[in-house]
Amino acid sequence: MITRFAPTPSGFLHEGNAANALLVSWLAAGVGGQVALRIDDLDAARLRPAYVDDIFQTLDWLEVSWSIG
Repeated sequence: MITRFAPTPSGFLHEGNAANALLVSWLAAGVGGQVALRIDDLDAARLRPAYVDDIFQTLDWLEVSWSIG
């Protein structure tokens, strides 16, 4: 099974993003699957490098590993 986490880098991640990342990670781990990280950058006008960095830092802090990009 491959689960997916697709945050939008138009702002810093919030509690709902964290809950979603933890849930998809838990589901994948439960069946020996993988988490696909897809950074959804459709809103280019609001995209900031700091928001992209925040995605990786937050996933690291939550100990959510992703293996497919």
